Amino acid sequence: MRWIVVGVLLCAPLVVAAPPATAQQNTGNWLLEGCRSQMQNKGASNPVQAEACIGGVRSVLVVGAANNDICAPQGMTEEQAIPIILRYVDAHPMKPGDMAGQVAYDALKAEWPCR
Repeated sequence: MRWIVVGVLLCAPLVVAAPPATAQQNTGNWLLEGCRSQMQNKGASNPVQAEACIGGVRSVLVVGAANNDICAPQGMTEEQAIPIILRYVDAHPMKPGDMAGQVAYDALKAEWPCR
């Protein structure tokens, strides 16, 4: 059930902020490109991608906390969580079809597991 919630929450920024999503926009690589862009202060070059990243990370943090899977430090922001996700992706390359929400969830759960 939580994966359905994560998926719905990750798609919400795309539905609200963009024209109809293409198949490419539903992949993990597309969203993670937005995260990399956001980290390099180039979010303005593709604001939809950058905002999708921020919204997706926010959703993962909220759902992970609600499921008692992710216990981020108090005051942690989405921007501070992005490098953790990107390091995880660099260490665990994504396979075709991997969804960004699942990868981000796994990354943050590995970094901040609830005890």
